Amino acid sequence: MNHLFSNRITKLLPPVLLLGASLWSISRITLMSPAWQLLLTEALPLISITIAMLLSIRFNRSRYSFLLVFLALAGLSQTIFRGQLLPATENLLFAALIANSFIFSFFKDRSLISIHGLVRICFLSIQACIIWYIGLKAPGEYLSLLNSDLLTLPDSISIFVQLPDPIVIAALFFNLVHMSLSIARNSSIQATFFGCQLGLLGIASGYPHAAFVPFLITSCALMVAMAIILDSYDMAYRDELTALPSRRALNQSLLNLGRHYTIAMLDIDHFKKFNDTHGHDTGDEVLKMVACKIARIGGGGKPFRYGGEEFAIVFTGKSPEQTAAHLEALRKAIESYKMVVRQGKRGTARASGKQARVRRGKNDPKYKSLSVTISIGYAKRNAEWRMPEAVIKAADLALYRAKNQGRNCISV
Repeated sequence: MNHLFSNRITKLLPPVLLLGASLWSISRITLMSPAWQLLLTEALPLISITIAMLLSIRFNRSRYSFLLVFLALAGLSQTIFRGQLLPATENLLFAALIANSFIFSFFKDRSLISIHGLVRICFLSIQACIIWYIGLKAPGEYLSLLNSDLLTLPDSISIFVQLPDPIVIAALFFNLVHMSLSIARNSSIQATFFGCQLGLLGIASGYPHAAFVPFLITSCALMVAMAIILDSYDMAYRDELTALPSRRALNQSLLNLGRHYTIAMLDIDHFKKFNDTHGHDTGDEVLKMVACKIARIGGGGKPFRYGGEEFAIVFTGKSPEQTAAHLEALRKAIESYKMVVRQGKRGTARASGKQARVRRGKNDPKYKSLSVTISIGYAKRNAEWRMPEAVIKAADLALYRAKNQGRNCISV
């Protein structure tokens, strides 16, 4: 559990490190030549924003496209248009950018050239008209509303951000939500929005150094580009249903194995019959449960979804004797786990997915307790099986022996 939690915490590290690097770089820029200073403060933000935008469009990540637009508008307001906007307009602009970056993080990615994309563009256009009208026609009333004493921050906090306290409090709350969701869902999207929200607050701080805003823009654009690349990698090498590395990732991993390793092949017993009886949605819940148990395998095993109801575990540098106890513990953990699903209609497990993960309804006749078992076969690299593919074939043959021995057992 601690290992899984620490893996989720690491999602927040790239945004925090990039923001920290931008702050550290400001103190070093004065040591550079004027040409390098010009490159870092003017060319680099534009290049990074452009690259991140092209990636977001190419991979149809519209949430990131809009986030980049919000960052660009924030940067322009503090650089090219600095001092030209009325205070009310500038405050309302940052309030809208911070709120929209929070709202858009929950939207599904849709093509910009679609009805969904056009609706979102119209939504932002209407906001722009409202900001212009309020900032031009009623700045006094607006400023008095935002500077209400109902929400005030200590001077030690509010002095760092030149925005009304209610906006800062809302932004801090949004950051807390992003951080919590990033950890709870292991979401790189929420982690990226978390970092960019901090970047927006930094841009709004009014820090006088000329390189501060360009460096923050560059850092946030790099966050987005990195998140798109890592998400694309996950889509290619990670199974969407179980969240385990896919067979493609296994094939890649096999290329890097040394001379000593053991490979185990696992299969859910009678899975086709289980699907036919309880429906494919319940079957999906079973696959997720089994994958969750396999992901916690000890002994240094690295799990993969091989295909269908079959999984593979690679133990690098381990002998069969060293892996047997861990495989047996896994078999027992899956055998003893009870799932509670709704009886009656087939295929209703998706609607009752929570029932499949929480132990409720045990005394309710509408619910039924189910369990599954697995069979395991494993083999090690030796003089007869030198290539990883041969070891996998040997482990598969051991798996069939386990099936023939009555299932729910381990064979070597």
